[in-house]
Amino acid sequence: MQLAICFCLLLVVWVRGEKELLKRYEYLNLDSILKNPRSLNNYINCVLGRGVCTPQGLDLKDNIPLALRTSCTDCSELQKKFIRKSSKFIITHRPEDWELIVQKYDPKGVYREGFYKFLDSD
Repeated sequence: MQLAICFCLLLVVWVRGEKELLKRYEYLNLDSILKNPRSLNNYINCVLGRGVCTPQGLDLKDNIPLALRTSCTDCSELQKKFIRKSSKFIITHRPEDWELIVQKYDPKGVYREGFYKFLDSD
């Protein structure tokens, strides 16, 4: 469950720029999180403010706005890979949830184009 945070991981716990915080997420098994509907649901509900958050979920929730604004410019290569993978997974397999996340964290659509370019730049 706490691993799912990488998902939106994905989006974005790693953008904070605090290297010690970021390192603790670099070794998560993202595939197991994304393939576990219960864990993924818990993280999605956390970032949307619909459920209880784990410490990792709170980190993710706090850092999504920064990741969107900066298109992950402060992320390590591994963090960028995690964010791209988790975001693309949610876009493809959970589009309704992705739209809710985007609406919550970028309601005016100011950062979407840049973030989508980041997702496609791998």
